[in-house]
Amino acid sequence: MKFVVFILCMFATVSGQSQNKTRDTLYFEILCGFGAQTSKAIQTFKTIVELNDTAVIQNKLFADSKLEQVLAAITLRYYKTTSPLRLTESQEKKIQEISRFKDKFSLCFTCTFHQKGTVKELFNGKNYSGSYSIIESFLSNRL
Repeated sequence: MKFVVFILCMFATVSGQSQNKTRDTLYFEILCGFGAQTSKAIQTFKTIVELNDTAVIQNKLFADSKLEQVLAAITLRYYKTTSPLRLTESQEKKIQEISRFKDKFSLCFTCTFHQKGTVKELFNGKNYSGSYSIIESFLSNRL
């Protein structure tokens, strides 16, 4: 009987962690949910960052994926404060444009932190600095 209850509890936990994802929300899943999974898109982007290929990251500012654009903007803003990286005027303008996106985001970090808002709030809102820092830290290997 205890085993059945345990299995039911696990099923409920896993079901609760799964999300009905809509296309109008950008999902940042970092060490999220049961099994501490990081989304494939974020893991792929982190691999690019680990290769230290700033040209590829700069090109991601203009990618078709808004998630990649946001990740590129966060990474390049971090690089600007920690290295002598120079961006073109069009790249600077694109980062400004990205920081004003009205798209919704949802950040899941471990089982303890979850926040939703808009990308504009993520880049500019005081209440969202924790979310921004988690994403930036994960991408820069400071987590």
